[in-house]
Amino acid sequence: MRRSLLLWLLTLSAATAAGGQPQSRIAFQSLRTGNWDIYVANTDGSQVVNITRTSATDYSPAWAPNGDRIAFESDRSGDFQIYVANDDGTDTVQLTDKPNSSGPAWSPDGSRIAFESNRSGAWDIWVMDADGTNPRNLTDSPGNGQPHWSPDSGQITFASNRSGDMDVWTMDADGTNPRNLSASDSVDWFPVWSPDGGRIAYESNRSGDWDIWIMDVDGANPRNLTDSAKLDMRPTWSPDGNRLAFESNRHGPRDIFILDLESGEYTNITGSGAWDTRPAWAPLLQPTAVEMQSWGWVKSIRLQHEIAR
Repeated sequence: MRRSLLLWLLTLSAATAAGGQPQSRIAFQSLRTGNWDIYVANTDGSQVVNITRTSATDYSPAWAPNGDRIAFESDRSGDFQIYVANDDGTDTVQLTDKPNSSGPAWSPDGSRIAFESNRSGAWDIWVMDADGTNPRNLTDSPGNGQPHWSPDSGQITFASNRSGDMDVWTMDADGTNPRNLSASDSVDWFPVWSPDGGRIAYESNRSGDWDIWIMDVDGANPRNLTDSAKLDMRPTWSPDGNRLAFESNRHGPRDIFILDLESGEYTNITGSGAWDTRPAWAPLLQPTAVEMQSWGWVKSIRLQHEIAR
């Protein structure tokens, strides 16, 4: 009984970061086994797990808002399609069946998945219910991709070259009211909405190199966050909005880095020697009342132990 209790305490402690906060996770795609698979790791780089483990090409992980499932694209059926699996890779379900469906993005309310597809003859932003039903075209204009939802699920930001240059756009979740936010003669794409809804991070070569930029949601105040001669690409926000993860070759091969927006410090969390790309930060879920009570009990036991020593 005492051994079982100890194992339970160790398991709960290992799943919790310093200060009693749950450890957050990042999904990414990697070539480290010689094949593109989806991996999940803690944000300190520990506990790296390959969750797809197939001979197919698996790309573009996107977390469900409850953090227990991951949508991704795969060519395991021949064409690239959208799939959903549990966060450990089990119970994989194919959601789409039309050619070239990719880049899934789960709505924060959990009800819909946006994606890009050329099933209509041009690349458009599509949205479907989270179970794959009721697909509909939101853009119906050539050259659209990389959708990402606003925190309230009311808008979508995306990349489009409909104006002649590749820019960051937003639209309402039903496809109406499209607006060009970046309107530059460079390439601005892979936009992601901040958790507080006030900013959009994106990738741009407007400085001459590929960097991570940020702007207000109306397109004002664009600024370069990385400003490196290396490739800094594919940003994703931490749930609290204080950090950004991105891929970069600043240490040689592509790795996943985390930028602390307050300190400006970078941390390489993969360093596998292979290509680790397209990070997606998992939602940080609030612990349940039972978990809070359990964690409080663990801390109480630790305190009693320290006093006894």
